[in-house]
Amino acid sequence: MTGTVTSLERDSRWLFAQWDAAMKVTGVHPLSVIADNQERG
Repeated sequence: MTGTVTSLERDSRWLFAQWDAAMKVTGVHPLSVIADNQERG
């Protein structure tokens, strides 16, 4: 069975939607979070 959307794509899209929603709720900008992670790394 081949579908246009694989389960992995579905999962990643769902995860991104959850993450995007969380960013909107917390008011944290994704780029600032990424910058923080790189500095701590």
